[in-house]
Amino acid sequence: MPNPVLQVENLVKRYGDVEAVRGVSFQVEEGEVFGLLGPNGAGKTSTIEVLEGLRLRDGGNVSVCGFDPQKNPDDLKHEIGAALQSTSLPDKIRVSEALGLFASFYRRRRKPDELLKRFGLEEKRNAFYSTLSGGQKQRTAISRAVIRNPRILILDDALSSVDTYTEEQILRELQRVMQDRTTLFISHRISTARNADQIAVLVAGRIAELGTHDELIARNGYYTDLFEKQRLEEELSVAT
Repeated sequence: MPNPVLQVENLVKRYGDVEAVRGVSFQVEEGEVFGLLGPNGAGKTSTIEVLEGLRLRDGGNVSVCGFDPQKNPDDLKHEIGAALQSTSLPDKIRVSEALGLFASFYRRRRKPDELLKRFGLEEKRNAFYSTLSGGQKQRTAISRAVIRNPRILILDDALSSVDTYTEEQILRELQRVMQDRTTLFISHRISTARNADQIAVLVAGRIAELGTHDELIARNGYYTDLFEKQRLEEELSVAT
């Protein structure tokens, strides 16, 4: 059996008296596409920020590409790439300059020209960042995340601001670029993770459901209904 490239065991994250992540456990194999879904406030971003080494955990164990994010942040940054819901760059930096700059930070890297072509940015290679549309800025952000040739690509709501057609195009190119690599989709939209090998549904800081897209649909119907069901069950358990 292959070793998991990402392993989370009983992860806990607190903010004062608020326990945002409450004993979350899951693992992701090398090359797997994994979706972490849930409503706003479910604990998705807190979980991912711990995996990225941006926040310290309050309990549990985490291994990402064999590294503990708290103990080995410098090594970890060469293994993961992340694109967020919104990204900001200097207004007067050109698209090709941005990709070249970020490529220079990492041990492994892809060619900027390859990614400009794949993500539909060839005509914008010399354009200033400030002149890009919202969709083009997201394509640039994803290209920056991929250019380091990461073992794990994390898309934290990175496609929520683009239209369905653009999302389809980006996902199709990501499948080609990230072949045999690991991808994590974090979203409150099921469409983003519809091709995932495994999906975890996070509600109120806990894993409420784990399975494939078809398994979760068969058990629960629409995901918006699932989120509401799990929220009501959580409120009932607290009340009793």
